[in-house]
Amino acid sequence: METQENNSKQEITVKEIAVIEKDQITESQIDRSTLEIKKKRSSWPFLGLAMLAIVGGVVWKGFTASQSPSSSEQLETAAVQASLPIQAVRAQLNPIEAWVFSNGEVSAVRFKHLTFQTAGTITYLKKIGGRDLREGDLVHGGELLSRIDQRKLNADVTVAAAHQMEARKGITNALADLQQAQAALEAEKANLAQAEQNLAKVKSDLSKTKTNRDFAKTDFIRYQELVAEGAMQEREMEVRETNYKAAESDVSAAQAGVKLAESQVRAAQARVEAARGQLLAAQTQVETAESNLRSASAQLDKSNVILEDTVLTAPFDGVVAYLNIREGDYWSPQVVRTNNYQDVVESVPIVIVDPNKLEVNLELPTFDGAKVRPGQTAYIVRDEDLSLASVRGITNENLVKLAKAKGKVFAVNPAVTPGGRAVNARIRITEGKEKLKVGERVSAWIAVDFNPQAVVVPRGSLVIRDRQAYAFVVNEVDNTVEERPVELGIQGLAYQEIKAGVHEGELVVTEGKNRLVDRSPIQLVRTAQ
Repeated sequence: METQENNSKQEITVKEIAVIEKDQITESQIDRSTLEIKKKRSSWPFLGLAMLAIVGGVVWKGFTASQSPSSSEQLETAAVQASLPIQAVRAQLNPIEAWVFSNGEVSAVRFKHLTFQTAGTITYLKKIGGRDLREGDLVHGGELLSRIDQRKLNADVTVAAAHQMEARKGITNALADLQQAQAALEAEKANLAQAEQNLAKVKSDLSKTKTNRDFAKTDFIRYQELVAEGAMQEREMEVRETNYKAAESDVSAAQAGVKLAESQVRAAQARVEAARGQLLAAQTQVETAESNLRSASAQLDKSNVILEDTVLTAPFDGVVAYLNIREGDYWSPQVVRTNNYQDVVESVPIVIVDPNKLEVNLELPTFDGAKVRPGQTAYIVRDEDLSLASVRGITNENLVKLAKAKGKVFAVNPAVTPGGRAVNARIRITEGKEKLKVGERVSAWIAVDFNPQAVVVPRGSLVIRDRQAYAFVVNEVDNTVEERPVELGIQGLAYQEIKAGVHEGELVVTEGKNRLVDRSPIQLVRTAQ
């Protein structure tokens, strides 16, 4: 300390001596100038004024020179003033993930809108512990939940059942008639066959009688010739004539028999055709009876379906999500509103959901939808938690902590929605489904890429110029920065991967980078490890 004080005193003494010498020189110059002016005052008044101005300038220059610091001090001060304060962080080797973000709505994978298809007064609503059914109640598959007045519909079912019974009886009678017609037809076919056989027999007999007649005729003619020649007696000829006439009578009788047999065949054929007509009529009667039965059965089924539409039963084990009816209310299908899904769930009688199977439906921008694949991991964050995280900043660590549920991408629609020009995706919840509610708005973060060992720097550490990213890397030897072009990789929630241009452990400027150029001197204010 004493040495520094002595040095400073010596510097002040030297400066004072320099100023005194300058002042002495200046005063002597002034005296000589004044004498010369007095001698020449009468002839050169203006010359004196000029000399006086010159002397004043010399004095002022000497005075300012005595008050200004040395040139080395000026350079040191300028160097200190040019160093820009910055903050920097060291590039680290850490895992990093790329994320796709979108808002969505929680829905049940399995749900059922229960509604009455007929109008009427609600006469029953399930009781649990002596109270009416309400939202949040657990129900079991097959349980009766509600019913509409069924008296008129029960009567309709009874009438339809009676009509069905009559139709069944009609079929029984028609089938009996059909069997009789079939038996009659078979009998007439047998009679026809018998008549045809008889006709064939009498035709055969006719042929024989004709042969006999021709033989008798030939024999009679021969005997006539023999009698005419006197070789035979007339008595023999008469016998042959009698035989011939008898044969003619046999032929006439056989011909009459053939005609009778033919008429019998025709009559049998007519009876067969009549039997066939009766059979066709019986078949038509059976078909009519069967049609009547089908009609009656359809009416009975319709009445039963309408009757079934008056009751609501739980389709599976689940929870009542919406309940919009009370016992004693009058219900009409026209009550249901279909303008949007919210109107639907608020107007149908009951909505049952399976709380054990939930999913989140998303609409992703087209460029993000192309990155999403089934099986990718997704974190689900509730909106109120996301608003808190947006203030603090989202990182991988606090995203996992904030996520109330976790799931996997189940399906990605390959088509783009015409209106929103977006891609629909569904995430099936695998963990934390008990922390979500059906219909709740949530945010989903889908991990679409991952690098387990990446050189990373905080997001916002880079400068983008003409679509090229640059990093200012600190030279810790001379406290300057180097502007380097970098190749970007995965962009995470809080960090950016650098694939080339920055190495692990190097200091990268995070604050104050916008005032820097290559080789700028810097003053490191704070370093984050």
